[in-house]
Amino acid sequence: LTFSLLVTDNEGATDLDTVSIAVMDLAPANVFFSEYIEGSSNNKALEIFNGTDQAIDLSDFQLWQVSNGGNWPEYTIDLTGSLAAGGTYVVCHSSAHDSMLAVSDMQTTLYHNGDDAQGIAQKFGSEWILIDVIGMEGDDPGDGWDVAGVTMATKDHTLVRKTSVTTGNTDWASSAGANTSDSEWVVYDQNTWDNLGSHSQNANAPSVAITGVGPEFVSDNTEIVVTAELNAVTGSISSATIKYGSDGSFLNTTDMWL
Repeated sequence: LTFSLLVTDNEGATDLDTVSIAVMDLAPANVFFSEYIEGSSNNKALEIFNGTDQAIDLSDFQLWQVSNGGNWPEYTIDLTGSLAAGGTYVVCHSSAHDSMLAVSDMQTTLYHNGDDAQGIAQKFGSEWILIDVIGMEGDDPGDGWDVAGVTMATKDHTLVRKTSVTTGNTDWASSAGANTSDSEWVVYDQNTWDNLGSHSQNANAPSVAITGVGPEFVSDNTEIVVTAELNAVTGSISSATIKYGSDGSFLNTTDMWL
């Protein structure tokens, strides 16, 4: 960007000076949270997805946190290493479940328990710019934020980014959404981490949200009914498979009637 200053005196004489400055490209990389786990005890994790077409230097990114209300950033976590295109980087609490630690890339102390906003910041020159958030700065929300119509979903739940999401979003209200259709997230029960360590991205992928499971209590030979809202972006839904199990492990599968 170039500036020129032209000065003219009362006799018509002029002088000109020019200066140029570099303009930085502030377009954020397509790097964003793909999973958030707020489980029991220390079962906490954050997963970062590289949605670009090339490897990134993780030292150009930081994790930010606001604890119980406040302004960005109260706490930061520096990242290191390289993350391949289409790859994930998993940060786990150092005392998380062994199966979580097995897929982690960094183990540290994570403090989030529902009302602590999380962010990814990218470095531009000497400045850090926020490029994706879970939650928001400002007043403490109480126990947590609602997501996809689920009350306080950031507490005692796992959030997985929909495969149709291709970039980060610093507008938390827009990202969280008001229902399963307009949210960028799918909300799972507490201590669900089967998806941790991988993330797929498809702008035309169908969206799914479980709308009901019954009865509330089951015993041997009880028929369980699962209902869900399935939406195809293009074409139609050809199949749906239900995985089920206990203790966060999906050991059984069955086809869903469409």
